[in-house]
Amino acid sequence: MLQPDFPVESLVCPALVPGVGWSDHLSFWRAGYAGVMVMDTAFYRYPYYHVAFDTPGKISYTEMAEVVLGLARATLRLAELA
Repeated sequence: MLQPDFPVESLVCPALVPGVGWSDHLSFWRAGYAGVMVMDTAFYRYPYYHVAFDTPGKISYTEMAEVVLGLARATLRLAELA
């Protein structure tokens, strides 16, 4: 699989940090399942996040494809470790 070329940061933080519980993974955590949240901090820096002006034309599909490849690699790696 191709190695995507984009910056990656990781953080392990408590749920009290604003934004950590703002996604679908929270319901899994509450049910006792391990889960991760992959985000790009859009709600802090993208003015169209979850509003009517957040349209497909504002998406960088090339960068999104690189992220998807990176997530696929990470998922496969985690499956190997399980």
